[in-house]
Amino acid sequence: MTAYSEVLKMSLRTLVAEHGIDQQTAAAIFNEELRSYRDELVHLEAAWRASPVFNPISSNEDMAVFQCLWEGLATDGIGVPRDWSFIERHFAQFDQPMKVRIKGLLRDHPDLPDTIRQAAIQRLETLGLEPNAFNVPVAADLIVSARAAAAKSVRELPRPYDPTALLRTVANRQASISSASQPSLASMPPAASPEPILHDAPLQRATPPRPPKPKASPLTEEQQYFAAMSPSALAEEFIKEKFSQLDHRTGNKRQKSIVGESTYRDLRWAALLLEKTMPPGTPFSQVTADHYRLLDGWFDRLPVTIGKSPWDKEPSTTFEMIEAKAIDRLEAGELEADQIGLTVGTTNKHWHNIRRMHEHLRTKLPNLQSIDVSCYIVPRQHQWHRFEVVI
Repeated sequence: MTAYSEVLKMSLRTLVAEHGIDQQTAAAIFNEELRSYRDELVHLEAAWRASPVFNPISSNEDMAVFQCLWEGLATDGIGVPRDWSFIERHFAQFDQPMKVRIKGLLRDHPDLPDTIRQAAIQRLETLGLEPNAFNVPVAADLIVSARAAAAKSVRELPRPYDPTALLRTVANRQASISSASQPSLASMPPAASPEPILHDAPLQRATPPRPPKPKASPLTEEQQYFAAMSPSALAEEFIKEKFSQLDHRTGNKRQKSIVGESTYRDLRWAALLLEKTMPPGTPFSQVTADHYRLLDGWFDRLPVTIGKSPWDKEPSTTFEMIEAKAIDRLEAGELEADQIGLTVGTTNKHWHNIRRMHEHLRTKLPNLQSIDVSCYIVPRQHQWHRFEVVI
């Protein structure tokens, strides 16, 4: 047995010497992947910052996903199943909804090991080496380790593409903090002058101020009627005006192209979803881009089964309640991970309906500002996820 082991050792040593990777080559692969992947993340974050819906908190969280993913693959190997056990081991810092999103991300990329191997082959070929069964696995391990290091370095720099960030020193930061914590005399507000005491002034009864006269509304009575409508009320008005004008033709030779009841349900449901992002009673005319942004974020956290239960449609049922129930069902095995987060087709339909209703409202209120929803609508031929750029 000992002699056989020695034969295997000598055979492996010969194969590694002829077909493996030496330390200098390994360092070159690691350093080049570290540089290129870090540059890719820097440009990706810059693209996020250019978006009108950029959120520094979610951006940092997404960068943390990249770091944990590559660290997990570097630790376990690219061949390990990327199941719930993998997520619990390497993404423990995230909450349950985010873990569900990560599980969906990994499910949507079953070819991830092949992608890494292809990247390793390209690195080897760039260095003039012939890829083989010995050097490709080593290069793949170097690839994921370098990407983990790159993601970590990007997270640790507040603005990785800003060269001045690299020049800041601990001493400068401490000096800045120290000076900022001690306000100067020039920055302090002047002391208020004491009010003069009038000893000889006769006492006078204070006259209460008159309430200001209410300003006349610039809106007509009809415009005030539409301006006060909730999204659900406007949905009913929209359905009535757009689809009921030719109901008298139903069943005759000039029958119009009838919109089915499903279209009405979709419009009402989109309006109700929007209402759940706002305080009760908020009219559609007071909807802002922040409400749209909030709703789009919830679309990633709600189950695909939302709306199937009458409980979901009750005004008192909040998104938080629906999410909590979905997580309970997920942990009980009643829901699969890929059932958390609405599909692109569903969200596109909601955004198109919301836009149609808001445009209808603007025909009634000409001065109402338009709210762009195009950034939330994903063309079917260009569907992508922000994670897909770097996986």
